Amino acid sequence: ARSEAEKRKLEGWVFTLDIPSYLPFITYCENRELRKEIYSAYNTRASDKGPDAGKWDNAPLMEEILKLRHEQAEILGYKSFAHLSLATKTASTPEEVLDFLYDLADKSKEQGLKEMQELASYAQEHGQDTLEPWDLAYWSEKLRQEKYSYNAEELRPYFPIDKVIAGMFSVAQKIYKVSFRPRYGVDVWDDNVQCFDIYDEYESKIGTFYMDLYAREGKRSGAWMDDCESRRYRADGALQLPVAQIVCNFTRPVNNQKSQLTHDEVTTLFHEFGHALHGLLTKCHYPSVSGTSVTRDFVETFSQFNENWAFQPEILAEYAKHYKTGEVIPDSLVNKIIEARKFNQGFMTSELAAASILDMKWHELTEEQLEGVDIAEFEKKVCSDMGLIKEIIPRYRTTYFNHIFNSGYSAGYYGYLWSEVLDKDAFDYFRQQGIYDKQIATKFRKTFLEKGGSEEPMVLYEMFKGGQPDPGAMLRARGLAD
Repeated sequence: ARSEAEKRKLEGWVFTLDIPSYLPFITYCENRELRKEIYSAYNTRASDKGPDAGKWDNAPLMEEILKLRHEQAEILGYKSFAHLSLATKTASTPEEVLDFLYDLADKSKEQGLKEMQELASYAQEHGQDTLEPWDLAYWSEKLRQEKYSYNAEELRPYFPIDKVIAGMFSVAQKIYKVSFRPRYGVDVWDDNVQCFDIYDEYESKIGTFYMDLYAREGKRSGAWMDDCESRRYRADGALQLPVAQIVCNFTRPVNNQKSQLTHDEVTTLFHEFGHALHGLLTKCHYPSVSGTSVTRDFVETFSQFNENWAFQPEILAEYAKHYKTGEVIPDSLVNKIIEARKFNQGFMTSELAAASILDMKWHELTEEQLEGVDIAEFEKKVCSDMGLIKEIIPRYRTTYFNHIFNSGYSAGYYGYLWSEVLDKDAFDYFRQQGIYDKQIATKFRKTFLEKGGSEEPMVLYEMFKGGQPDPGAMLRARGLAD
């Protein structure tokens, strides 16, 4: 924050609405009024409310986009854009998706209510009578610290970014028999961008990828992976190797020190790297099915699957080392991390389900229903129909829901939860055999990562598992079922 102020030639500190600045502020700031101020600014972005009311309002654009999508669906003979979107996904109808989401919301709602009651009681014990949305992150972190005796910032020293990257590469090398080598002298778009070539176990180069990990002015928020070039045979018969990039918004290095990541940022890095592996390990010959060119509600399976490796005790022992002393992260802290991963999952699952339902409901509307629609009232109705309490809102508000208006997840945001059923079930299967089991790892790579979209997703899954996925795997992983 001080570095940001200096960059702007200001005294003191500057906090922004970029996630690496906003999240720590809303989580640790003692001043409730300041928390309310930054929360209100964050949640009224691009809307007709807040300090710049109407100046950057996305509502007219959103309405135009949705109307055009509905018109497109009608031209192509579909009832709504939601029906059109699902025509190329593993889920077949909006009703099927909504049944899945409402069922998940029901299963998480009771746990979410318990979590909110526990949090409200905890806040009251410490002198705060009411609990507002801008209080949740603050009191949740205090309660989590008390329950598990550590705070998120305590983990940072064990996650210096260079060690995390090395650990991430090491896991991929052990599972998929690939290695990563930095390439120097490459023309990149920012000094902090790194380039690596990836080689198979026979020392053949199979692809290249870039990592652009730090937030900077003018950079889009969030984290994502993109294919720069897909693996394919060109018209001249030459093989084009895949090139991918992963982009994040971590805190930039300051004072000549390497960045240290939070628990969530480590998860994000492993997630996007999972997408990159999907793109880089493909053996397909056509861009339309190569790498990550699979249905949108299947593609997150592999990124989320890769997250599972980040916090396995034997893997943490390899890379989670204190940046000053080199001490491996203590077992006691590892156990607390594992226990704490189920903390507030009722709440978090509810807000994810709410965002997914909001997406689907917007894309079911006709042009007439969209005419002059009141966004706030529509969001309120979605939450009310789910039975959400006021403290729990969708993860994204409509006017800045970039995933569904600008990132290809329109009527498809549910894919994160849908894919999680597959990823958790697949990881359970892995874990039962041993997380480095060579036979299972080879089968996973050849069945999923190499085949891309060349076969129907559930056909591939049954080839790997020998049966249908168990939905209970996700609920167990989130602590919502025994």
